[in-house]
Amino acid sequence: MPLIGELMVPVAGWPTRGSRYARATRRGARQPALRNIQFAPANRLDTVPIGTNRNDHQAETAVITIYARTRLRIELRADRDVVTTGEGLTFRLETTALAGSSATGQSLARMISPATDVREPFRELAAKPPRALFLRGGKGRLDAGLALAYLEERNPEIGAVRDVELAVVAHDEGAPHVHADQSDIAGGYHLGVFISGAYCPDHSATYPAQADHDHAAAGGHDHGSPGGPGPAPI
Repeated sequence: MPLIGELMVPVAGWPTRGSRYARATRRGARQPALRNIQFAPANRLDTVPIGTNRNDHQAETAVITIYARTRLRIELRADRDVVTTGEGLTFRLETTALAGSSATGQSLARMISPATDVREPFRELAAKPPRALFLRGGKGRLDAGLALAYLEERNPEIGAVRDVELAVVAHDEGAPHVHADQSDIAGGYHLGVFISGAYCPDHSATYPAQADHDHAAAGGHDHGSPGGPGPAPI
C-alpha cells in the first residue's frame, strides 16, 4: 500500500527525486526505479516507496484507484486562473453535500514546483543546438524535450524540483484553504491535497447536534449507539 505522501503527488506532477527530463532518454540500468534512489526527505510527506524483494528490477510505484459515487462533492478551486511570477495563490476546498452533511477532519497539502528557472539555459542552447536535438522532419525545429534532457544530463540542477508541505487553514469558520506563496520561479506548480473526515448521507447540516440520537423508531439507523453504522469516512 502506498503511503499518504505518495498518494498526494499530483498525477501531472514531476518525479520528486531523480532525473526529471533526462528520464525520457534513459533506458535499462541507466534509469533506476524511484524506490532505489537515495535521497534526503524534503518534508514529512516525502516518503520512500515501499521496497520489495525485487528491488533490483526496473519498476515504478503503481496505484489502483477505486471510485465510489456519493452525494458529497469536494472541489479544489484557485482564486485566479493565471498568476504572475512571484505572486501568491490561494486554493479553497469547497465542499457541497447534495444530500446529508459532512465534517472535515485532517487535511494535508503538498506542492511540487520547479526549483530552477530553465528559460535562460534553454535560450542559450537554442541559439546553437547540436544537430541531434532537432525534430525529425521538423525543418530545423528544436525538440524541447530532448533539449531539456540534454541540459539536465550536464547539470542535474536543471531538473530539480521544490517539494514543500503546505498548511491547510480555515479562518472564522470559513472554507479550508491553502496559501501557496512560493511562486518566484516560472513553471508549472502542482498541488496535491489529502482530506479525511466523515460523511453522513441521511442527516442534513441543519439537524440538531446531539451526542446520541436514534432514528430507529422511524425506520432509520442509530448513529449514536456503538452498534450503529455511523457516518461513512470521506
